[in-house]
Amino acid sequence: VWAVVLFATRTMSLASLLGVAAMTAGRVALTPDPFGPSHAVATWVVIVASSAVWLRHLPNIRRLLAGTENKI
Repeated sequence: VWAVVLFATRTMSLASLLGVAAMTAGRVALTPDPFGPSHAVATWVVIVASSAVWLRHLPNIRRLLAGTENKI
């Protein structure tokens, strides 16, 4: 996801945000019983890390919405 978005849009922040969203969705969708006893800790680590990435990118999100985000 990350590489496809980066090459398609040339926007690193968008690629990072969509990559981490795909990673989180994949973890939840592809792990049998992702919140069960044997997988819950790893699932929560992925969710917390993903949330941290999104929070860290809030200024980038604002620029993306305004159309002023830098491209590589």
